[in-house]
Amino acid sequence: MTCQKCRDADRLSTAAWRKRKREQEQEQEAPRPAPSPPAGNIDEGTSQAADPESNDESTLYENAQCLFAALRTSFKSSNDVQFHGSYLVPEDPITSEKERVQMAALEVWRTTGYRFRVQHNYPLKTGHKTILWCCQDEDKKQKSRPSQKEGVKHRDTIGMKCFPCRSALTISCCNRMGNQINACTLSIRMRHHDAHVPYYDVAMPSDATQIIRDQLEWSSPSSLAPKIQALYPCITASQVHFAWTKMSEILWKKDSDQLTSAKMLLDEFGRDIDVFDVELADGVEQLCWGMKKITRRLEGKVVEIGLDATYNTNAKHLELYSVLGEFDNAGFPLSYCLLSTATAIEIGKRTTALRR
Repeated sequence: MTCQKCRDADRLSTAAWRKRKREQEQEQEAPRPAPSPPAGNIDEGTSQAADPESNDESTLYENAQCLFAALRTSFKSSNDVQFHGSYLVPEDPITSEKERVQMAALEVWRTTGYRFRVQHNYPLKTGHKTILWCCQDEDKKQKSRPSQKEGVKHRDTIGMKCFPCRSALTISCCNRMGNQINACTLSIRMRHHDAHVPYYDVAMPSDATQIIRDQLEWSSPSSLAPKIQALYPCITASQVHFAWTKMSEILWKKDSDQLTSAKMLLDEFGRDIDVFDVELADGVEQLCWGMKKITRRLEGKVVEIGLDATYNTNAKHLELYSVLGEFDNAGFPLSYCLLSTATAIEIGKRTTALRR
């Protein structure tokens, strides 16, 4: 606990610190005249301009294409890259300065092959500035944070390989040119000290997604994965399975509740499936159905049946039981039952007790 006098003193010191910080930012954001370059050393489309954020000089390019072409050349010619360039962009009331910075960061990824992660965002009075790190920088590697969701399964996954690249990327978009009222200066300053293996995008390409969508109704993930991996080797079978599952939900998912959705789907196939009316006990979730076409053809021919079940494969913690009939050394499903986990555990206890 502190007295009112101490609290007032702390408040005054905090206000003074904020005032000094605002004054420093205003001094940094103040426009500076561009130094006159030496005669005979100016390339077409470029000139030298002082960067307001640092003491070194920034190359002012004619447009974005010239800047990113020079950035690409820098990464091809040297392993240790220190780049500082800028270009003018016309002001657009629809696109904000922050959005321009984000688009420039995406273009840096496409140009260099290295993906950068945002460290800080600084809204400025005349624009926006963002500081980023390389995603593969071992000095900036983030600690893994296990999921805190209930019932989640923690699996060991191979992380991205990191390198000592000592990276830094600063992108700013500000209206700092005194004689350019309708133009902003987009500045890119980068430091990258190691030509390591570049980051690759693990997202599903649009062409691969289209292949899955076109063959959704008559193909399975196991048959689609080899076709897609032949065209895109970086795609895993798990990605194909996940994409196929999400896209196929329109065919089979009728409700957010799993049992309700399964009941509605089974009702649509009444000619092929019998849904059994089962008397449910308190706290029991159960859905049973039989396969009409299979049981009719095997009627009087099955001499042995078996019971099979799955465990811990359902998000709702339901177990799937199936009754299989043996005919000609092959098993055929005769009926299925979705049962709640609590009931399955109780049945297991009773079975163990009977065996004893």
